[in-house]
Amino acid sequence: MEKKYGALRRNLRWIVAGMLCLVTIINYIDRQTLSVIKPILANPKIVRYVPDAGFQRQDDKGTAVAIEDKKLNAEAQSDARSHPNVWRDTDGFGMTDQQYSYVTFTFLFAYVIAQALSGILMDKLGTRIGFALIFSWWSVATVCHRFSTHIVPVQGQILATLFVSFAFWRAMLGLGEAGNWPGAIKSIAEWFPAKERGFATGVFNMGSSTGAIVAPGLVAWIYLNYGWRNVFLLAGACGFVWLVGWLLFYRLPRQHPLITQAELVYIESGQESTAREERTEKLPWFRLLRYRQVWGILIPRLLSEPVWWFYLLWLPGYLVQARGLSLGKMAIGAMVPYITADLGCLIGGGASSLLIRHGWTVNKARKTVMVASAFLMPCALFIFTAKSPWTAVALISLATFAHQSWSTNMLILPADLFPQRVVASVTGIGGVSIIASAAAQLSIGYAIAHFSYAPVFTVAGLLHPMAAIMMLILLGRIRHTEIED
Repeated sequence: MEKKYGALRRNLRWIVAGMLCLVTIINYIDRQTLSVIKPILANPKIVRYVPDAGFQRQDDKGTAVAIEDKKLNAEAQSDARSHPNVWRDTDGFGMTDQQYSYVTFTFLFAYVIAQALSGILMDKLGTRIGFALIFSWWSVATVCHRFSTHIVPVQGQILATLFVSFAFWRAMLGLGEAGNWPGAIKSIAEWFPAKERGFATGVFNMGSSTGAIVAPGLVAWIYLNYGWRNVFLLAGACGFVWLVGWLLFYRLPRQHPLITQAELVYIESGQESTAREERTEKLPWFRLLRYRQVWGILIPRLLSEPVWWFYLLWLPGYLVQARGLSLGKMAIGAMVPYITADLGCLIGGGASSLLIRHGWTVNKARKTVMVASAFLMPCALFIFTAKSPWTAVALISLATFAHQSWSTNMLILPADLFPQRVVASVTGIGGVSIIASAAAQLSIGYAIAHFSYAPVFTVAGLLHPMAAIMMLILLGRIRHTEIED
């Protein structure tokens, strides 16, 4: 009887997974907009090119001040050179690296707070309404970047600056975007039997790196055609098409008018064990902290994850400002490291699984892949000495590959080590590591503003080997850990 329905009608759960992948792509595009246009915002607002004197900007009093070529991106230099001795508006406002670090800090700090709150929201309102609410929140926050204001000092008092406006809306964005993952995981739990959840989670999580791949080219194209303010307007507004589809389509399986009886039975029969587990008493975090294995996950993540956020938030600016790439070439250069990051997810996770199938213990397989991946990361030490920007891109791509190989296996460890009833709690404790990523933004901004990218790449190259050593010391043997009630 069910055969009369088409393949999609008989597999509505995979439409849900596809919608979750799409919203995750939108999530990453919205968060990447600022990092891609950072080089434009770093330009002094008004510049000119004087053939015998070079580039100049206007100070607060309108006086011409000489500036270095590297203070302007390639497009601003070309425009000024083509109109010698004429003041040109670069569309920037002189955002410094230190100011940019404040903006990224506010995003990540708000993100940390929202991770816990958004999970509670999803449980209270349900995934359909909860997801619609947090999606609308972050989309509106993205659009509001378009209307950020820059008010100059009035009688010695600064009323507002553009970067402060950005910091506020970036915090609002973080409060919304953090809910994507609790919402997606809850939707997967509602629509998929336990045996399919791993693959379904992989499908939606591919949206993160896919969004990071798409964002540089898309944002650069919108900027070159419509200006940087409309980057935020279009990125935030276009996502509402997804919202309409979500509200029209998403229901719980038992409430969905299009689901077949066979698929409903298949989903619910695979959820019985999960339902029983959810009724089991959960342990508070402070009791879990008594186990050294928890620290063997938390400490390595505190050390390693700031490196990923550095590449994610600072790579476009580095390629344009430090390597002199145009926006078009930057879009290509910033795309490649996320393609290799995808490969790192697949190869890192696949390699440890393959070794286990060939008779290796979980302990040996996971640690072999993770240690090997961690000790690839010192390739970052050679990035700032590379003469070609494309050599630097290749080294960064190797680093993002290695990190994601490491990270994929790190995320599996709670399930390898602990009973299912505390896996989510242990994973949540590991998620606290984003605090270190937020704090690192301030140090990164200071280092770049006062020195260069060199010390940042040096630290980025050394943190993973340190994390691997701490993992080996704290984790002990990877095996099932008995938890006392």
